[in-house]
Amino acid sequence: MKKKAWKCVALLLSVTMASALVSCTKAGTDKTVVDGLTGGEYKENRKDGDETGGNPDNTVTDAEESPEKTGNEAPDAEEVFKKTLAWLKTNGGKELTINFQPVKYRPGKRSASLNEASKPDELLPFRSPSEFIAKRVRMTRKDNGAAMDFDVYAKRDNEKLYLIEAVEYGTVRESTRYYFDENGRLCYVSSWEDNPLGTLNRLDTDLPGKKCVFAGDTMLRCEITDAEEKYNGSYSAKDYSKFDSFLKKQYDQLEKDYVNQAYCILDAVKSVPGYARVYGYAADEFGGTLKGTEVEISSVEHDYRETMETDDDGFFAFYVPVNTLGWYNLKFNYGDYLPSEIDDVCIRPLTVDYCAGVAYMAPPGGLKHEQYVYLMNINEKPDEKLSEGEYEVTLTFDGTKAELMPYGLITGNEVKELSVKAVLGGEKTVYSLIVDSNKIDDFKLVVRDEKGIAEDNPYSYDMSLSGALVKIYNCDGIAAAFPVPAGAAGVTWECAEILAGRIVPRNNYYQEALNW
Repeated sequence: MKKKAWKCVALLLSVTMASALVSCTKAGTDKTVVDGLTGGEYKENRKDGDETGGNPDNTVTDAEESPEKTGNEAPDAEEVFKKTLAWLKTNGGKELTINFQPVKYRPGKRSASLNEASKPDELLPFRSPSEFIAKRVRMTRKDNGAAMDFDVYAKRDNEKLYLIEAVEYGTVRESTRYYFDENGRLCYVSSWEDNPLGTLNRLDTDLPGKKCVFAGDTMLRCEITDAEEKYNGSYSAKDYSKFDSFLKKQYDQLEKDYVNQAYCILDAVKSVPGYARVYGYAADEFGGTLKGTEVEISSVEHDYRETMETDDDGFFAFYVPVNTLGWYNLKFNYGDYLPSEIDDVCIRPLTVDYCAGVAYMAPPGGLKHEQYVYLMNINEKPDEKLSEGEYEVTLTFDGTKAELMPYGLITGNEVKELSVKAVLGGEKTVYSLIVDSNKIDDFKLVVRDEKGIAEDNPYSYDMSLSGALVKIYNCDGIAAAFPVPAGAAGVTWECAEILAGRIVPRNNYYQEALNW
């Protein structure tokens, strides 16, 4: 395939999760902790036991990591790539952690002079993604070991932070959005809980949860609509003196938690660049792993290449920058075996983990698999002619190793099954379905291991070993490709969403059947 710069729409992600979410990290990976990845410092405000505030001006010092831009300038892709490489030389492969204890940041002084700022547009970064620079940072909480994702959105014209969406995974998914004003101060928080797969209703302003307004690091008011809360309604700081002891305690705790968490998260993520782990395996035609296979990853657009050898299990992993100018290629060499190549490794914003699958190798004359594999071939067209707003989704996998089935979409907590047709069977089983976003605004694609679920075996490796690959086409051709996470047990694969016509990666892997 001709190598050239092109604008890929695909956003690929697979996320290491805790509890219900399965880790795809291979045993033996470096687990050194990187903590306190900070740039500028935020001054602490209220001191312990001081409800009137210890910092009268509540000054927040922004990190001046780059000069302010004017106009609609975007960061230079080559410069960002080089800076990310420099960061990865020190931090690549290390586990990032975040710590909310001990409390570092405290609310400011409550004052009648504090004015509520204009409410941020909650839909803006999701409905107008071109206005924002986005990155996803994956970390682990130090206190409870839970996995967390942080989606960070900054204005493209001046690189000022607008939103951090934090998702903590466990038996429920806890999501919190922290919005910041032009001065980098917390101005609005929206939080909710849902099932491990999440909900597309998160953009619904009526979604039960908490919506709190801040100014000067003080919570001015908070609307609480959680059904399980002991109280519901809207509570304002100006009515604080009228609260009973229970309401005061609840109000104070929310204020303290949100302020501390917002700035702790900001400190932790602001200096972490957009990067991803690209991993996979080298094997012979019989599935035996090939130790010592030389693997090279390269990017023509950035004149970048790096090599490593596979370990005893034939496993390799590179840590590379997001590549907005093109894609990565992987080349494999092992003794006198025929070289193999995996093309179209597409690492775009919001990608943190990408499984390149298995590269099969054999001596001359003994190779059954293709030597050149295209996970995402931009020249591919859909099988059926599509209209504007229509998508064709295909799921391809080895049907002799797994019994998989795609589920059309999840709207809120409901499942609407779409018509799925089988194109082929056997080793190359293909399911295809058509989704019309003109009729369905937002939807999510989920793949399940039907055999593992039927046998009550949530720790099945069948889906992981099936080589499953999801491709999404629009009327112009292929738009995204999602390889299943390899080397992990699980029976539910949360693949991707199409949100307002934009393909958003999820690629989460669960040991829960989530029977609908």
